[in-house]
Amino acid sequence: MNDLTVASKDAPPRRAKRRFLAFSLYGLLALGAAAHAYHRKSEHDSVRKLRDDEVAVVYDALRGEVRSVEGPGKLVELPVVHDLRVMRRSPVPMVFAGTERPDPFHVPVVHLRASDGSPMRFDDFSLRYGLLPEKAQECLEDTQAILSRAARLVEVNARAVLIERFGAHSSEDVVKHEVLVQETAACREQLDAALEPHGLQIIEFSTPKPRFDPVYEDAVERRKVSIAEIERLRSRAEGLPAELDELLAKLEQEKQSQRDALLMETETELAKARRVDLTARTAAEVYAAELARRGETELLELRQKAELYAMEQRTEAEGRRAEVRRVAALGRTAVLEAWIERLGDLRFRVEPPRADEPVEGNQVATRR
Repeated sequence: MNDLTVASKDAPPRRAKRRFLAFSLYGLLALGAAAHAYHRKSEHDSVRKLRDDEVAVVYDALRGEVRSVEGPGKLVELPVVHDLRVMRRSPVPMVFAGTERPDPFHVPVVHLRASDGSPMRFDDFSLRYGLLPEKAQECLEDTQAILSRAARLVEVNARAVLIERFGAHSSEDVVKHEVLVQETAACREQLDAALEPHGLQIIEFSTPKPRFDPVYEDAVERRKVSIAEIERLRSRAEGLPAELDELLAKLEQEKQSQRDALLMETETELAKARRVDLTARTAAEVYAAELARRGETELLELRQKAELYAMEQRTEAEGRRAEVRRVAALGRTAVLEAWIERLGDLRFRVEPPRADEPVEGNQVATRR
């Protein structure tokens, strides 16, 4: 090496000039080759394709401006002139559950207190957030396109909004359906407003479900059941007048139908009874006529028998009277004969009347 240096010092000026020109030519050739290779690589990498879910933030040093470009499409990136950062705008889920933080998107539950001091929490609460395309530059400046920073920003704001909105209600009101719906909409709107300056937006926001201690939770569940039963009974009571009118109309209709059916059945039975009565009356009249005819015939026969019997009895009575008269006549004669026979055995004594006894007719002292 020292020999070359010495030789170069002892060489004539023309040789040194040639050597300098050769080294310069070699340097220019190497620089050209390097520029050509860099130019080819830049041509290949200068066009960037953007997908549907991508947004690019371009810093243009030549124009001194920053702009956002939404995909899909192609974007020209010039070395040194452009500084391009690509971010995704697809929804990112975040779940508030458990007590661990395995990653930036699964965080512990939200603990808070109601306005009356009752502790409560939101189990299994989730949301989905994403990039706000028109605010992509602000998101890049605040998060540096780091997902964990964006997730932390969303988590902090979500916890603050939930505690502020739901903590303003008592434990009795916070479980009401209308309060949950109202505060869920208000939380989403407030969280959207808080994240907008950071280039983020809420895409989906589930309804938080407050949870309390087991004893209080059981009391709340019983109260919800009671309220539901009260509402059911109230709606039932409100519908009773209409139901009563409908039932009365139905009963009236059924009663009218039954009345018509009974009237028709009564008319049918009445017509049948009339036919039966007419048949029975006709048969009775025929039977009565037959009995009258038989009665008249029997009466005539009986009259004839009675007249014949009366005639026989009269004849017999006349014979009996004649017999009686004959017997009577015979009897008087027999009596007189008996008296005569009896009087033959009688003895009479005639005495003169006493002076002291009046004589009244003939007195006969008989029989001793």
